Amino acid sequence: MAELVPVCDTLADIGTDHGFLPLYLLNSKKIRRAVCADINRSPLESAKRNFSGTGLEAYAVFRLGNGMQVLSPGEADVAVIAGMGGDTIASLLAADESETPVFVLQPMSKTENLRSWLCHNGWGIEAWSLVADSGRLYEVLRISRSAPKAGWPFVRFGSPEGVDPGLYQRYLAEKTASVNKSLRGALSAGVPDGGRIALLREDLSALSEIQNNL
Repeated sequence: MAELVPVCDTLADIGTDHGFLPLYLLNSKKIRRAVCADINRSPLESAKRNFSGTGLEAYAVFRLGNGMQVLSPGEADVAVIAGMGGDTIASLLAADESETPVFVLQPMSKTENLRSWLCHNGWGIEAWSLVADSGRLYEVLRISRSAPKAGWPFVRFGSPEGVDPGLYQRYLAEKTASVNKSLRGALSAGVPDGGRIALLREDLSALSEIQNNL
């Protein structure tokens, strides 16, 4: 997450939890000020405790609230939304009135839904990364309205550009296994959905082509 955050004045960490990311970014002087926000009081208090005694307390504010509503228009240069489902992140972006120009996102699920929503709602993807941790692959992306709009098949399957080749191959293998599972389920349904089956087979064909071209 920290690698994809550009150098900026004010960062908003939405759903800050323990506050470790803004603390790290302040410590490394990548940001000058942090807005740490969470919808629940307990994690926000945890973030305050983690900042306590670091000498960086004066550069952070802590706000209890829902999503981007904690920000005034134009207050943040970059906002981070991490650890939520892709649909939830999309809903927060859809309701955003803060005029924040750049976001760094880390969806925990429904990543294709999020990428599709972004591309259909004026957001371009500046950077996309894969990270392996504790046996799981995570996606991280930086978006802005000024970046080029991504098209298919990136919306469905990401891109090998700038990503560790081994991680991308693993990503494609996991996607292939998931699509195959969905296809078996669709084929065994009491009333098979022909349209869905055709789309799943199209996905498998695209995945195979991408893998063959790596």
